[in-house]
Formats: sequence, C-alpha cells, structure tokens
Amino acid sequence: MTRITRRFPAANPLLYIVTGLCPILIPSFTLQNGMILGFGVAAHAIVLAALVPVLSRLTNDSLRFYLSLAVSGIVATLYGLGIRALFPAESYGLSPFLALLALNCFGLSVLRSSLRQEGLERLPEFARSAAILFLSLIVFAALRELLGSGMVTLYSRESAAAVLDLRSVLKFPIRMALLPSGAFLLLGYGCALYRLRGKRRKD
Repeated sequence: MTRITRRFPAANPLLYIVTGLCPILIPSFTLQNGMILGFGVAAHAIVLAALVPVLSRLTNDSLRFYLSLAVSGIVATLYGLGIRALFPAESYGLSPFLALLALNCFGLSVLRSSLRQEGLERLPEFARSAAILFLSLIVFAALRELLGSGMVTLYSRESAAAVLDLRSVLKFPIRMALLPSGAFLLLGYGCALYRLRGKRRKD
C-alpha cells in the first residue's frame, strides 16, 4: 500500500475505499454512516502522520512500532467514544466498525510510511489523500442510500432527523444496494468507470 500511495500522489479515490473495506464499506449504507466512518479513517490517518514521526525521535527502534500501534488504537478508541457521545443510538451498530478504524489499511499504510520519516514533510500528502478518501466515502454512501431506499439521511439522532426524500423521483429503489453484496457491486461499477475515465484521458 505504501508503494501505491507513492506512485499515485493524486490518489484514485476508489482505491482508498478498497483498502479499508472491512470497517467502512459494509456499514456505509446511509450518508451519515459514511460521514462518520469516513471522517474517522481520515482523522485517524492524519493524527498518525503528525504523531508517529515525533514518537520516532523520542523512542528507540525496538519500541517505536509497538508504541505507534498503541497510539493508533488510542486514537480510534477516542474517536469511537466521541461518536457514542454525539450519536448514541446510531453508534450502537457502528461500534465494531469504529474499533476497526485502528486496523484500517489506509491508516496502517500512513503509520508505516511515517515510521520512516523524521519530520512532517509528507503530512500534506497524507492529508490530501485522507481528504480524497473522506469525500469519496460521502459520495459512495449517499449514492448507495439513494439507490437502495430513495432517501438520503443528512442528519439523524433520537430527537431529530433531516432526510432528503426522493422516492417520488426514484419510485423503484434497488434494495440490494443497501446489502453488503450491493456495496461491493456498486464499488465494482465505480472502479470500472474510473478506469474508463483514465483510459480516455490517456488516449
């Protein structure tokens, strides 16, 4: 993954979705879930990119990697606790996936690259890739919810909710889009469209 991020500094947004399928793809069947998980992955990676080089200078080689993993887990845990405080009902189903943010492939790739850095020279690159990932997840989750239910959940809590209802336009939603198999199918179509776009640019 490190080689991939170096080779594609502009980043293929769908590529970064693929690298974190377990914690972010399956539960992102609403826009709100996509925003929560996408921001968590992006913030987790940026915090690691900022802290790991500092830890590398303060610790020896034998403890550096394990300490960085501990920091990764702490960051994911704190983010999960924050989501539970803000969205208690919604976070109940997301709890296992929020915990897995510490093992997200994108975050681990940033951690591995940051271990080799003595400064923050690559922080802007990681921040740019994290932003692309976040925006890609928002689009992916919104499209998935829209196709599957005809609605887009802008905001939802126990006391209030804001939902964009487009069922009058999309009268026959594709229910499979809300299932894990539908998520992978939609991702496959997205990858195909991205490759087609890249091929046309090359031609």
